[in-house]
Amino acid sequence: MIAFSSDYLGESQDVRQIEATICAIARAGFSHIHWVHEWEGDYLYSPSEMDQIKHWFDEYGVLAKGVHASEGSARKNVIGKYHYRWEAQNRKDYTSFDEYNRAAGVDLIRNRVDLCHKLGGHEIVLHMQLPYRSFAEPGFKEHYYAQVIKSFSELKDYCADKEMRICVENMMGTPNADQIDQFERLFAAFGP
Repeated sequence: MIAFSSDYLGESQDVRQIEATICAIARAGFSHIHWVHEWEGDYLYSPSEMDQIKHWFDEYGVLAKGVHASEGSARKNVIGKYHYRWEAQNRKDYTSFDEYNRAAGVDLIRNRVDLCHKLGGHEIVLHMQLPYRSFAEPGFKEHYYAQVIKSFSELKDYCADKEMRICVENMMGTPNADQIDQFERLFAAFGP
């Protein structure tokens, strides 16, 4: 199955443009769309917005392959192209050491699970841009992964009830050893 990205013309906030994009994808002959709008940041879809997107999908005869979820509030602390300085005060971040911010990040992911479920998809794609430079700080790496595992554990039953998978994207710029360690930790904690 091949899906076309919903943001191939950008992420317009104009609902007429969003609908026109879905129509153009359908007219080009694609049967599936990977919804990528608002993949970054802390935008929350309302139930009525989900209904509207579902209506467009039905009207133009396309199905959802999946939804590109958000890892949290836009990061303003980027260092270089691929690394950011991890900070506990990042809002709606499922990796946060601040419990309220971490829980808000889980709520944000649930919102994308709900959107994907409404559209009939079965997978969300999620970034986990590793703060690998901070891993050298004593205790940081273990605390970071404890938060990630806690967040995914809270999402596990929610996703299972909706027959939804979380696909963690492999990220460019992350050192290979750190990315291999990341996936080994996730695979050890969770089954397929």
